[in-house]
Amino acid sequence: MDKIAERLKRIKTGKILDVATGGGQFVNLLMNSLGKYDKIIGIDTNKKAAQAFETNFKDKPVEFQNKDAYKIDFDDESFDMVSISNSLHHFEDIDKILSEMKRVLKKDGYFIISEMHCEKGQTETQKTHILLHHWWASVDSRLGIYHEETLKKEAIKQLIEELDLKEREFFDYTHQIEDPKDPKLTEYLLNSIDPYVNRISEHKDFEMLKQTGNELKERLKNIGYSSASLVFVIGKK
Repeated sequence: MDKIAERLKRIKTGKILDVATGGGQFVNLLMNSLGKYDKIIGIDTNKKAAQAFETNFKDKPVEFQNKDAYKIDFDDESFDMVSISNSLHHFEDIDKILSEMKRVLKKDGYFIISEMHCEKGQTETQKTHILLHHWWASVDSRLGIYHEETLKKEAIKQLIEELDLKEREFFDYTHQIEDPKDPKLTEYLLNSIDPYVNRISEHKDFEMLKQTGNELKERLKNIGYSSASLVFVIGKK
């Protein structure tokens, strides 16, 4: 992360668009890492995201707008930077999302992608995150929510190659946590599993996915959890 933070610190930019912004976690990273910025707009269709922004970014040069990432309602070349974090696997047509982001980006503007991957070689605690995430995706899909498993590293890089960005910089990032069996984090994750799967209690696959959830609970207690590795990319239009 030190290399990424050092690189972001050297970037001085203006207006930023964060796509599929969620609660604004990546917005927060940009705010605390960039050398300079003027304003950040986060877009999402999740109503909870608007509430999170109101709480987390009060009196900051940050704004939330309810917009569809497939058809970003901004003029061409409206932003000096665009970003998307850990969201590509939530979209059926990733190329369309990235194309829209490139459309609203100014020439020589920064394009940032941060995406977790499921490549081999990760620790057992990181595998817990990957297995949990793929289980979440399985439950969501039964509800008709588009949610794929996380991508392979090469698939992410191929998407970026197709964007034809210049001055591309690739970083591999692994978030280290002091205690993979941190009691508070473990309790939070354990308590989240049953409510998540209970949303599909009427589905024919409920018992199967509930059993998988119980196995994940045991893994959390016995092995622990840490964030999966991600690919962090900075390029220019």
